[in-house]
Amino acid sequence: MSVNLVIKYVYGGSKDDITKAGVHQVSQERVSKYFKDHAIQTVVKYQNIIDLLKSDGAQFYPNSVRYYDPYSEAYFRMEKDFTLELSRSSSMLSVGAPLILRLWIKGANFTLRSRITALNQRMKQFEQQLNCKFHRSDSAKSGLTLSKPPANTMGYLSPATKPIDLRYSFGPMHPNISFDLNQSLSIRPEEYRRDRRDSGSGVPMPSLGRYSEGSLYPDYYYPPSYPSRLSINAKLDIAIMYAEPLARTDGKGVYSLPDAVDYEEECNKIYETLERKEMRIHLGIEIASRENLVKVLSSNPVILHILCHGEYDKQKGKFFLCFENSNGELDPIFAEDLKDILGRVNTDIKLVFVNACHSEPVARVFTDAGIPCVIAVQSQLQIADAIARKFAQEFYNFIFDGYSIGTAFNNALVASKSPESRSCCCGHQHKQTCKWYRMAIQEDYHQAHLLHDPVCLECPRKSEHIHKMGCRWADQFMMTFGPDGWFNVELEFKTCCCEPDLPHDEVLKFIKLSQNPEESDKLVLYEPKDKGRLEFRKQNSVIEQKFPVKRLIGRNKIMYDLLKTLRGPSRFIKLVGKGGVGKTVLAKQMANYLHARNFFRNKIAILNMDKFYSLSSFLSELYSEEEFVNDIKGFCEAMKSKDALFILEKCDGFLRTHMIEFVRTLTEIADLTKSVKFLLILNQPLDLGLKEVTLEVGNLYPVDAAKLLLANTPMDKIPMKYRNIEELRKSDLFVNYKTISPQVIWLISTRLMKGQSFDKIQRELIKELGTVSEDSQCDHAIEKTLRYLICILVY
Repeated sequence: MSVNLVIKYVYGGSKDDITKAGVHQVSQERVSKYFKDHAIQTVVKYQNIIDLLKSDGAQFYPNSVRYYDPYSEAYFRMEKDFTLELSRSSSMLSVGAPLILRLWIKGANFTLRSRITALNQRMKQFEQQLNCKFHRSDSAKSGLTLSKPPANTMGYLSPATKPIDLRYSFGPMHPNISFDLNQSLSIRPEEYRRDRRDSGSGVPMPSLGRYSEGSLYPDYYYPPSYPSRLSINAKLDIAIMYAEPLARTDGKGVYSLPDAVDYEEECNKIYETLERKEMRIHLGIEIASRENLVKVLSSNPVILHILCHGEYDKQKGKFFLCFENSNGELDPIFAEDLKDILGRVNTDIKLVFVNACHSEPVARVFTDAGIPCVIAVQSQLQIADAIARKFAQEFYNFIFDGYSIGTAFNNALVASKSPESRSCCCGHQHKQTCKWYRMAIQEDYHQAHLLHDPVCLECPRKSEHIHKMGCRWADQFMMTFGPDGWFNVELEFKTCCCEPDLPHDEVLKFIKLSQNPEESDKLVLYEPKDKGRLEFRKQNSVIEQKFPVKRLIGRNKIMYDLLKTLRGPSRFIKLVGKGGVGKTVLAKQMANYLHARNFFRNKIAILNMDKFYSLSSFLSELYSEEEFVNDIKGFCEAMKSKDALFILEKCDGFLRTHMIEFVRTLTEIADLTKSVKFLLILNQPLDLGLKEVTLEVGNLYPVDAAKLLLANTPMDKIPMKYRNIEELRKSDLFVNYKTISPQVIWLISTRLMKGQSFDKIQRELIKELGTVSEDSQCDHAIEKTLRYLICILVY
């Protein structure tokens, strides 16, 4: 009998071992004989696969077998209801003849089990005799040390070919830490790093300093491709603090905040700059909150870099830094708040860089506290994200090359200048009679800056704020903010509110503050440092983003609501919205937010429900999130006291066919665990009967919709009148609707890029959407876009 099936398998202790292990194959003669003896013709079952592996001499745990699915490029656990049809190429098999079933099995040498148990007992006895135990050091709360460094107690053990499981003799240890009786304590670095990053487990990171008393793992165990972790006791060279408050509360209501500064890009640019130095630099990154500020100040880093928004409080008439609290809410830090903190905490910081708009008044408090040098942004000015990042990157490049603060500052100013660094307003203090300044103080700094940003296209020197005679934008600006009776007769003129002769450049907004400028300018923070690698203290951070994703515009309010719900008592939360509104991206963005703040510290995982054809296939993937788990009882036992979040995306299709058994399974997990939560992403608001909380992702508010249109459409395709966000949001389309779907914005952008006029698009959409509810905008826009694109392709 000719059998059209090839069975290949590899041994491995983890998924990463698959690419390294040798491949075994069950002989075709054995397969043919087995098929003949068992009268198998078209369908192969789970037990048949197990029998064939055993007959080939494989030593393995039957409940550990996984098969390769080429469609999703992943290995899934083989459940007892597994079947394989030989008559056709199923989704789990490679296309072609013969059909190839690729398996991954967890090896088990059963003959050594008793020997391993005996050796573990001996290890436990020796541990008791030597009084050797792991504990948390008083001086380093999260570092592992040895209370009594033992003598070489490992040499007496007899050789063995398998690593010994030390969990029973030394207490709980990470599953990838093992002990080879022929060698010393070792670790598989790739897996340890992967698990720590992916699962966020509570296992403390080991010290990575030189091999010494209290340091279990020397730094050479970590390959150069991974950033090494910082020893807990090491002094930080630079500490970065960033904030992303989502909402503002005033006792009457909750109000959404503008999108955060691009802290991810700035942190990564600084990280890349320091990494290229190939020096042993100690870096720490923390969330900018009051509590963390106290901790960072107490740890005495050499440099403190603060990255957040700066705003102006019209009622108090003061500027403040936008920190956040533990609830994701705005926590304004005024100068008096910082003064109180610095008065209570002793610190030896040498340099503070407050890279935030209007940060000068608050930053001066650091100077008054005796910190040698402080860099900030002038109080009346905002700073562009791109220029702020560029200047910081260049400044630290010179600082860690051994330049003095004064030289590094001046060199960074020169290196950061470019056509893109031209300022939207002068880098100077404004006159008290300045019309632009009065508007900014009385109304809004943000809107005032927008009105100073040129949107004309016909002026080649607009980045220098030099415009041609007849430029409509420049004429309007000067009529509004220029001197009384302004009139121009020149072929070219400069647009400025009160000091047209001063240069316009973003980098001029940075200032150095010091009680003794001459001394601070000469201060060299770093002499040439030893060769080494960048050492990084914080594990859950923006540098190692758990779920890389492009950030959404205008979703801070729903982010805040989702954060509040996830931290509440509800075990099941539904995120519901039309297809294409950004639910999955929002969930990933929230997962990163939670991960960076150490919420759900044991596990945050995302499972795509679209790829599961049965409940057992879903459970196999769910179980694989925990080591050594093969059934629901083991999973619940492993997750019993853990704080975990499972995000299930694209649930609609799966629930249509497996809803009853799926709900029953989730109920069982909730009953047997304490803090495991599920976030389900749905297009339709299905009632699951789980007492779930439903959050709806709806359309965008006009101001956010206007931002989205400007961010995704070339400037020359938008009429000059509407290139300013404040003017665009006043257009008929944005005024007529309380909310606008992202798909409508996509439709407008698509038609603008095809050369249609904004006014024509606006008129047509207002007429068409007048008969459509705001909830149905999404479907209507998608239908219109498809029809429009089909017309383009046909004609």
